Amino acid sequence: MLEIRTPELPDGASAKVVRVRFAVGERVEKGDCLFEIETQKVILDVIAPEDGEMHENIVKKGDIVKSEQIICLINDDKDTYYEDVEHLQAQLKKHKKSSVKSAKVSADKNSSKSDTDNSDGASQTAFVIICVLIVFACILVFL
Repeated sequence: MLEIRTPELPDGASAKVVRVRFAVGERVEKGDCLFEIETQKVILDVIAPEDGEMHENIVKKGDIVKSEQIICLINDDKDTYYEDVEHLQAQLKKHKKSSVKSAKVSADKNSSKSDTDNSDGASQTAFVIICVLIVFACILVFL
């Protein structure tokens, strides 16, 4: 994050913001005039030292500023890159946690289903064996 300050003004002089050229969220390039400030003798341009995006305008048109006062914040490309990486890492961690929870829930459901399925399968197998034994018993009786 770049802190943009008013230029050094002589002997504690103040200046008035006469023009704000960029709104929050707008892209700025190195060398762009961000603000115009007016002293008793001259109008000064406040220039962007780096490329980036306007993050916050601390002052507005008509405000009185002092020497080297912070007047805006700019997200330079490095900040945006690191914020994007941190955001993606947080999303990945969140996704991994939710995937693990989903997998556990699915595994629990599947294990309870498979237990039920296995018990149903065992019941069916036992029923078939009993039927076969009854058939054999009937055959033996009739012989």
